[in-house]
Amino acid sequence: MELVLSTLDQEPTKLVQESLVPCMKALISDELLRHTDEDAKILVISCISEIARITAPDAPYDDEQMKAPILV
Repeated sequence: MELVLSTLDQEPTKLVQESLVPCMKALISDELLRHTDEDAKILVISCISEIARITAPDAPYDDEQMKAPILV
């Protein structure tokens, strides 16, 4: 998924933005943020970073979601 996200331009079309919503929600789930595999956590963080880049200057997550602890 990180590779796909890295190929997207900043400010994608509305259709692409809407298709990212399920992915964005999944990435901030406790199951992924607290995954026991260190490589999985790194991939999650990388994907969140790519989504932040794609959606800039608009924040993809609200303040509380961004405060969620990622145990790396």
